[in-house]
Amino acid sequence: MKNQIEEFILSKGLLSKEDKVLIAVSGGRDSIVLLFILTQLGYKTEVAHCNYKLRGDESDKDEQFVEDLCKKLKVPFHTKTFETKNLAKKEGVSIQMIARDLRYKWFESLKTTFNFDRIASAHHLDDQLETILINLTRGTGIKGLRGMKERRGDIIRPLLCVSRDEINDYLYANHIPFREDSSNASGKYFRNKIRHQVIPVLKEINPSLFKAISNTTERLRNVEGKWEEHYNYWLNKMVINNGNCLL
Repeated sequence: MKNQIEEFILSKGLLSKEDKVLIAVSGGRDSIVLLFILTQLGYKTEVAHCNYKLRGDESDKDEQFVEDLCKKLKVPFHTKTFETKNLAKKEGVSIQMIARDLRYKWFESLKTTFNFDRIASAHHLDDQLETILINLTRGTGIKGLRGMKERRGDIIRPLLCVSRDEINDYLYANHIPFREDSSNASGKYFRNKIRHQVIPVLKEINPSLFKAISNTTERLRNVEGKWEEHYNYWLNKMVINNGNCLL
């Protein structure tokens, strides 16, 4: 799997060995594998861990686990604690939304302060499929159906070429420790219902589900790219700036 991920990184131009990359590491399976593989491949890595204080002592143990692992791997470690519930209540938004905003604002701050070239997230093929199904359920367009890009600005997703099962196999084959997030098993989250109830049925219907989804998202990205290319062409050709008027 390591070679597969390295080939994906190179083919998509996600990283070079000169780049300094900040890895978002929760302590869970996916981000731990991303940390191990990017470090083993010789990339210049540092770790950012968010403690959202959502699971009490369990959240603090996650933070300590990641810090201890970074010391063992000799990887620089950054951490920050957020009062997530209070902020979500104050802003009148969901905990998931405020957590996302908090982490990416902090990551951008770290990027500026420590001159990181890339921020690496551990999203994989299962996450991609879950995201597409959630978007489809709620109603979406081409962007929602093509899912996450392997690169969005300075944010990269090197694991978008592998599945959760492949990640698990790699973990157990290499005896890599990780932390289990108890909220992943909760049925109250929409994403978990998709993960545990919908996707297993789709896999039964089509055992090559991930390949089919990957092919479809690639086609949709091409369609999206062509549309944007033609839109910009005609915008530049037909819109003439004449003072304050657009003709």
